[in-house]
Amino acid sequence: MRVLTLTVVTLALIPAMVSAQDLATSLSPVASHLDLSGLPATATAETALSPAPAATRSSRGVLIPLYASFAALQALDAHSTSRGIHRGAVEQNPMLLSIADNPAALFAVKAGVAASTIVIADKVRNRSRVGAIVLMAGLNSLYATIVVHNYAAVR
Repeated sequence: MRVLTLTVVTLALIPAMVSAQDLATSLSPVASHLDLSGLPATATAETALSPAPAATRSSRGVLIPLYASFAALQALDAHSTSRGIHRGAVEQNPMLLSIADNPAALFAVKAGVAASTIVIADKVRNRSRVGAIVLMAGLNSLYATIVVHNYAAVR
């Protein structure tokens, strides 16, 4: 239950962490004292510190927390599965049955699932941003349900 609570709190904070890393649009005091004379004429402090165009930066805005939460849910699924196996539970997914008792292999497969799903969702985003959001929200909901079930089963 502590792991689940920690994960939920972490996922709730991800949007704040992502937005905190945006570049400032005004010059900082440190940047105003830099010697920019060696830069080419086309590059200035203003262009060097300006944020990316809104379309590029915000196109993944909502998806970044969804990607991060999906990766976290994959790790939690692997953890809860390993924990259940060591307590006598049996893996119900026939595709993972052969590796469920090997934590390293299980975490590697889950990492691959997370990475490949994120790549696919990003390709979907190129065609339909809303489609990618719906896809990731649905997968996150599915895996959140699986993780909750797994942890409830190993209590």
